[in-house]
Amino acid sequence: MNSKLKDFTYTLSANILNFAIGIVTGFLLPKFLSIDDYAAIKVFTFYIGYVGFMHLGFIDGILLRYGSYDYNELPKKKFRAYFKFLLLFQVIIMAVMMGVISMTTIDPSRRTIFNFVAINMLIMNLTTFFSFIHQFTKEFKLFSFNLILTKLFYVIGCLLLFYVHNFAHGAYIILQTGVNLIILLIYIYFDKDLVFGKSESIRDNIKDIKENINIGFFVMIGNFMNIIIIGIDRLFIDNLFTKEDFAMYSFAYSIVSLFYIVLNSLNTVMYPYLTRTPKERLKDIYGDIKTSVSIIIGASLSGFFVIKFIVIRFLSNYVDSLGILIFLIPTVLLSAQISVLISNFYKVLKLTKEYTKNNIIAFSLGVITNTIAYFTFKSTLSIAAASLISFMIWVLYSDGFFMKKLRIKVYRSILLEVFIIALFLFTSYFMNWYIGLMTYVICFGVFVFVFYKKDIMSFIAMIKPRK
Repeated sequence: MNSKLKDFTYTLSANILNFAIGIVTGFLLPKFLSIDDYAAIKVFTFYIGYVGFMHLGFIDGILLRYGSYDYNELPKKKFRAYFKFLLLFQVIIMAVMMGVISMTTIDPSRRTIFNFVAINMLIMNLTTFFSFIHQFTKEFKLFSFNLILTKLFYVIGCLLLFYVHNFAHGAYIILQTGVNLIILLIYIYFDKDLVFGKSESIRDNIKDIKENINIGFFVMIGNFMNIIIIGIDRLFIDNLFTKEDFAMYSFAYSIVSLFYIVLNSLNTVMYPYLTRTPKERLKDIYGDIKTSVSIIIGASLSGFFVIKFIVIRFLSNYVDSLGILIFLIPTVLLSAQISVLISNFYKVLKLTKEYTKNNIIAFSLGVITNTIAYFTFKSTLSIAAASLISFMIWVLYSDGFFMKKLRIKVYRSILLEVFIIALFLFTSYFMNWYIGLMTYVICFGVFVFVFYKKDIMSFIAMIKPRK
């Protein structure tokens, strides 16, 4: 089997199981928990999404410097020093965070939530150290295995809590923390040659550590801005709307996250292969990747109509979230272009400052569109629509940048994105779930087959084993 296809199969298989497990947690938590407890859990999961900022780009610097290495080529003694530094650094940051939280957070419930965010910051950033190594060295088996275990342990824990009728949000936050710790320990066990044994001293590696942070900081800022841009609407909802509104919006996002699983399968394997692609070929594959991503993600959006039926039939308390979902789900297509294609091209071409500039512009667009939506309509639906608009502008700006930089034209790929979004909005808004599903699948399939058949064949040829 072609190595690209094999690696993609590993991650896709893991993510398919994650998708199935995600459906269980995505629908059962709001089914059994009160809206207040569900909202509290979503506040916790929302803010732990930002903890990656706290390594200040150190891990991203390692990714950039060693991204073309295989696992057995890594300087193990140096990496042991890297791990020791990261552990010490994150313990200090965690202590500072807890001190600030105790002085600034009045609400006891939110104080507890944010303290657990600090604890998970330490655990998750250490885990990221190992997961990045497994991704850029193309050692996907353990990475995929841990993806599965993360979800599997959590869903088993949730089912046990349901069984004993424990529906308090604190139990689920502790459960998530415990699962994250187990995954970290599994990485340490299998990568013990990067942790234990003779190592170089931290002091002797200060110069290297600074270099990792210096070259990784702009990438980290870019990634951090990316996360903020994706979550800026929830920041507005959390701070300007009611707890019930946040629960409804968070439920919609938990559904959207199911579609990101397909996206993650693509993104995990893309960077290590792009780093090994001759730079003169990058301009030739930009359009191919853009079109292929649109087709794969566009096909997955048909899952919304089944989810719509499930929500209407089994989760009547969250029916109001369907209107929000109509605008949020197309952002997955645009986010896929950003994370799988655009962000990786910035990294591979070493355009870290341009990447940061791109994300600052996107962040500004997000703030402007969400602010206008809030003061004009003061509704969660308008915030969701504003997010879609800001994503569309972001992708168009980025495509324009690379068309100039690489001297290419990707108008056909942009047309495909516009068609998919327009078709989805029309069928999801004006049609019931089964008519919408049939109409979307048929129109999408015919349009792609008629106008993008050659692109599909090119993509198949790209992943097909060579004789």
